[in-house]
Amino acid sequence: MNSIPLQYERLKAVLLYMDHNVRMSIPLLLFPYVVQKEIFKSMEYCEVFIMSLCSKRMKQCVIRAKRKISS
Repeated sequence: MNSIPLQYERLKAVLLYMDHNVRMSIPLLLFPYVVQKEIFKSMEYCEVFIMSLCSKRMKQCVIRAKRKISS
């Protein structure tokens, strides 16, 4: 019974480490507007929506891109 809390603590430590050390592999906000717009065009709508939830700056980038919905 004593090993379960120890395993839980190890898992918790690993998850906390991962959470603080995971970074975007592409610094999307550093790209010029035209490049950002093309990246958003290549993404699915659900992906763009999820990206808009990341931060206020990302939300503004998504809004500026004004991706049109095709019929």
